[in-house]
Amino acid sequence: MRNKIFTIAFILVFSVFYTQCKKANLLIMIDEKPSLTISDFYISSQSEEKIKAKYTVGGIDLNDETYTKLLNNQSQNLNLNFEAILPNKTFATKYVIEIPKSFFSQDYLIVNIFNLDNKKYKNKYSNLIKDNKKYYVVIETPSSMKFN
Repeated sequence: MRNKIFTIAFILVFSVFYTQCKKANLLIMIDEKPSLTISDFYISSQSEEKIKAKYTVGGIDLNDETYTKLLNNQSQNLNLNFEAILPNKTFATKYVIEIPKSFFSQDYLIVNIFNLDNKKYKNKYSNLIKDNKKYYVVIETPSSMKFN
């Protein structure tokens, strides 16, 4: 009897928490590999302060209020700010990726990052870089792509 009460209580608490979270299907690929070590993940815009979010491979978790606030703000774009630990690198690499806000309403979002310190990507993308970033970004959704 005691186990049943504990199980029911656990299910109720979990379902309340789960219904208050919004998960966006987001995959971050760095140099054609899924990035498994993302830290200090924040979402920001010009009209909102940085909001800490939890990134797990394949998605980000936000509570419903934060998700609605981000999508309803005045900005056209949202910035993903995070650090990733890359193979053969001593320190974490910082990234700031600008994504059109409308992309977050898609079924999924894939952020492909190509580091220009890799000779393979430097030859391919260095002429396409508009600013002094050390990486090139291609953002994919089911219905569109953005090159950055």
